[in-house]
Amino acid sequence: MKHQDMVSTTFYSSIPKPVYWPMFVVATAAAVIASQAMILGVFSIVVQSMALGCFPRCKIVHTSPKYEGQIYIPEINWALMVMCIIVTAALQDTAKIGNAYGVTVVAVIFMTTFFVSFIMLMIWQKNLWLTLAFFDFFGAIELVYFSSVMYKIPQYGWIPIAFVTGLISIMYTWYYTRKEAFKYEVNNKLSMNWLLGLGSNLGIARVPGISLIYTELPQGVPGIFGHLISNLPAMHSTLILVCIKNLPMPTVPAEERILLRRVGPPAYRMYRCAVRYGYKDDDGRGAELEDELMSSLEEFLRAEAAGALQLELASNPANEDCRALEDYQAGGSLVTGAHDKGRKTDHDIEIDSRAQRKIEGLQQARQNGVIYILGHTNLRCKSESNFLRKFIIDDYYGFLRRNCRSIIDTFDIPHTNLLQVGMVHYI
Repeated sequence: MKHQDMVSTTFYSSIPKPVYWPMFVVATAAAVIASQAMILGVFSIVVQSMALGCFPRCKIVHTSPKYEGQIYIPEINWALMVMCIIVTAALQDTAKIGNAYGVTVVAVIFMTTFFVSFIMLMIWQKNLWLTLAFFDFFGAIELVYFSSVMYKIPQYGWIPIAFVTGLISIMYTWYYTRKEAFKYEVNNKLSMNWLLGLGSNLGIARVPGISLIYTELPQGVPGIFGHLISNLPAMHSTLILVCIKNLPMPTVPAEERILLRRVGPPAYRMYRCAVRYGYKDDDGRGAELEDELMSSLEEFLRAEAAGALQLELASNPANEDCRALEDYQAGGSLVTGAHDKGRKTDHDIEIDSRAQRKIEGLQQARQNGVIYILGHTNLRCKSESNFLRKFIIDDYYGFLRRNCRSIIDTFDIPHTNLLQVGMVHYI
């Protein structure tokens, strides 16, 4: 064998000198493109993991109004850079880096075949024997390749395995603890009978103002509410339970973003609000959300006034204007054939009169101040839990929670209007 001293530089040594530098530029550009593809793949996986509740909160910047996959995550980008520098500085040898890369590529090929087979069986509903034949054929070939790189694992091929183990531990810890916390919230939510037993003033003083109480529960009264009225001497006159949900679509139209309904009788002045955002929308920005919420609440009060009047008219069988009221609730106006389009009917005036009093009260409450109430919950294991569970929830999850993106930053809540309620949940 000739030129054995050039084995480590075979690619560049085989290039003719006249095209050496053009080839060097092309090879460098190809490496940059490949690295960008890997980075974007990591961003996509992290976003999907966050949507499934399997990864701590990160800042997501959407760079395209049309395509969901065009994103940028600063924290992940910096973490990849730091890990690349550490690996390169620690190994300082392309052969060692090649060993780690080879194990990674072959493992990814095999895992791709495994998950495609799983999708064939569970999603595409293919025949079981066809799926097994597919997996056996391609899996056997890829296992041969994987067995050929097994010897590289002690020679720094263990590095990607260590990274995978760390990421799986993060994802499992976050998902498991959040699932246990949600189960605790559901099992300890307050009943409507308890709420109704407090009376319209909730057993405490009600002062002018609006409280936005953030909760993850789409239904029911969260336990944080009971903690509030048990420890505070007064609450605002208007209480709104806010639940924010993210949908897999670019943007949610403004008229469909907020869903409202009452909690308890009207005298309680409590509402439940579901706010829905697309991946391109800003999630729950403080001032913008407040404006949208107040506008939607005013529309809700008008529709509620129309509904109350409809019930009164429906109780009179001789009344012929119920259909006009239904048209109003569907988005039309209370105009019948006997009225001009530019004129308001008596029913319009009655609805405006009923709703205006409530809307003026809502606006007055807003002028007196809006406060954002968030639960600052510490999750702790019960004393009878085993050591592993205590480590996962008390230590590992606690570390992740302290270092992930804060809900306050995510929702852009003004600090001057923020009230955090400390609670300890033993799960």
